[in-house]
Amino acid sequence: MLTAGVASASPGELDPGFGTAGKVAPNLRAENLWVRSAVQHDDKTLVLVTYPGDKKGYVYRYTPDGERDKSFGSSGRITLDPGRASAIVVQADDKFVVASTVSPDVSSSHVMVSRYLPDGAVDTTFGSSGKVEYSRDTYAEADAVAVAKDGTIAVGGSAAPRLTLGRSLIVEFDNTGKLRTSFGENGSATYQPGGYYCNVSALVFQDDGKVAATIEVPAASLEQGQKFYLERLNTDGSTDFAVTDYFAVDENSSTSSALAITGDGKFLVTGKVRIGNSDTDFGTMRMNSDGTLDDTFGDHGRVRTNISVISNDAARAIILRDNGDFAVAGTDGYNFAVAWYDKNGRPASGFLDQGRTTVDFGSESGAYGIHVQSDGKVVLVGRTAQGFALARLLVA
Repeated sequence: MLTAGVASASPGELDPGFGTAGKVAPNLRAENLWVRSAVQHDDKTLVLVTYPGDKKGYVYRYTPDGERDKSFGSSGRITLDPGRASAIVVQADDKFVVASTVSPDVSSSHVMVSRYLPDGAVDTTFGSSGKVEYSRDTYAEADAVAVAKDGTIAVGGSAAPRLTLGRSLIVEFDNTGKLRTSFGENGSATYQPGGYYCNVSALVFQDDGKVAATIEVPAASLEQGQKFYLERLNTDGSTDFAVTDYFAVDENSSTSSALAITGDGKFLVTGKVRIGNSDTDFGTMRMNSDGTLDDTFGDHGRVRTNISVISNDAARAIILRDNGDFAVAGTDGYNFAVAWYDKNGRPASGFLDQGRTTVDFGSESGAYGIHVQSDGKVVLVGRTAQGFALARLLVA
């Protein structure tokens, strides 16, 4: 297995011009740390860090070369309102949106959406003093967020009445923070395949305003193991299509962590897949715009990549490159891990070790975000045993 270093300039190697020898690793309390990320249009990286148990969350900003950006917030950091901040996305104007779950009391939870100006100041033109809350049933939780070209904001998660199984939840707001009441049932739509507990794990908007989501169904709910669905909603919140996971058959199980739409309107879904009783691998599939498997991709629409033979691999983020190739990032159980592919799902040319790269931070770690800078270099964001971390890789 290739471990990224600084001695060579091969594609996928660490960039010595970023941070310290290609890596940035602040020492923070890492217990129960949740990390997500987004990139502004000047290549500055936003790192969302939250401690769900303490209901504390922060956003840090780093310059393109890995320095803490002291012009952002207070010395490069802003403090979020109390809650479990779980997702972050950047708008076209470089404002950014954070989706959170807040609990007004011990027996309920709401979705909260907050918007900030590019410099980290609260955007007071959004909602009430920069935030909006949404409640449906007794419990409503946020796990994913996306922004459409027209500024519409979609938040995905789950909703459940008391003592019942949760359903997937998608709620939409306009650019000012008002509910899009023409969407679904007064602004939100739910879906519950087979009556099992489920939640939205990833969201993405199409150019026509339709929103697509991956919906997780945990293993405890299904005899065949954990699986997911891909659902696309029309702009009025009605279901356009919903298809089952093509990996989870027989004794197999899989999860979905990230979703992207290619330039020709196809869906790329990535996560982890387990075949029988084996360890997990990166699992990626491509579906046509109607949700059917794309037989021109990988093995009849599916690609399974083993990063490490002795641990559980899990993909958590995906990026599309300008040439149609793509990359998937996650963990091999110990390191940041990246798999590089061409547009047809084969290992990308020019990368060593059949298109696989790992970055060692000296402790158990994993990437949760992957981003392409304007010069083509790739930034990884994730967590380690010491806190969050970033790394930048050279790419041909």
